[in-house]
Amino acid sequence: MADIIFPGSPDLYYSIGERWQTAAGYLLMFTRSGDLQLLDLKSKQIWSSNTAGAGGIKLRVQEDGNVVIYDAADGPVWASDTNGNPGAYLSLQEEGRLVVYSKDHHPLWRSDAPNIRSNWVQEGTTRAPAAQ
Repeated sequence: MADIIFPGSPDLYYSIGERWQTAAGYLLMFTRSGDLQLLDLKSKQIWSSNTAGAGGIKLRVQEDGNVVIYDAADGPVWASDTNGNPGAYLSLQEEGRLVVYSKDHHPLWRSDAPNIRSNWVQEGTTRAPAAQ
């Protein structure tokens, strides 16, 4: 079984209504209300961007490593705050977790701990490590 990978790209975005399911059965969906939701095997929500009704219409994994939901005017309504990490990518893991990884495969953000940032900082960036 393999994780579903969403690479950073200047031209690629995902629209509301799109869904992705792991072989194990976890479901990631960008709902028509603009909320990015992760559901477990019993269709119970285990994570959400909490952006329903905020006008989000597209999801982008940016080249700078930030995962962002944008509204129709290209204003951000949610972000992983992982910018400053070129080459980073979003992974929907088989065990039902979303993770933003650096290009060197270090976790930068996780859906099961969204307020905890990795202590790893890419060489050359100015982001400070997360407080312990």
